Amino acid sequence: MVSEASRHVILQSFAAVRELALGAGDLRERLEGACAALLTLESRETPDALRDEFHALLADIMRIDDLSTLSDEAALAIAARILAFHERLLLHP
Repeated sequence: MVSEASRHVILQSFAAVRELALGAGDLRERLEGACAALLTLESRETPDALRDEFHALLADIMRIDDLSTLSDEAALAIAARILAFHERLLLHP
């Protein structure tokens, strides 16, 4: 049985991935919605085994002053990390 906190993390993580895949605009614009979805999460909601990865991802997101100024490579790197986090979240026992 999935706890309410785990369900919330999964739903927000999925919202981030959905925004990356289907959101309007270029990758940088879609990253804004994806990051916004992840920023609604609290670290205590994430599974213990993924908490450090979650903290590192959020820290890197928070260091970005303006997503629209990211290079293609940096935007792709953040998008890939969001996708990898979501994948590990779904595969976590």
